[in-house]
Amino acid sequence: GISTLAVQRSPGRLAVSGMIPNDKDGAWTETQSWFDQTFGAHIPLVSNVMIGNAEQAPRLRLQAIWYGERPYVIAADGARYHEGAFTNDGWTIKHIGETELLLTKGGATVALKYP
Repeated sequence: GISTLAVQRSPGRLAVSGMIPNDKDGAWTETQSWFDQTFGAHIPLVSNVMIGNAEQAPRLRLQAIWYGERPYVIAADGARYHEGAFTNDGWTIKHIGETELLLTKGGATVALKYP
């Protein structure tokens, strides 16, 4: 299931983080939709959930995302990564899109979805 996700309460919002397997992506999407319909007007849900099958999740903490003509992300430590770049923990930035960041490592692909 999606029981591997962690929920943290912050002032005025809930943040969910963790990693779920590819085959549970639909369950997570349904859960987000239900929460938004039920509580979204009062409490926003921030998703830091990664979708994929990998032994160790990427440790890339995002600070900013630019998905224009030459997309890149800026990590919390200030490092800038373009598509094709390697992160400090060995993941490759495969694609930077408007709704998700795809990372690959050792045949595994992880999607970090953002609003």
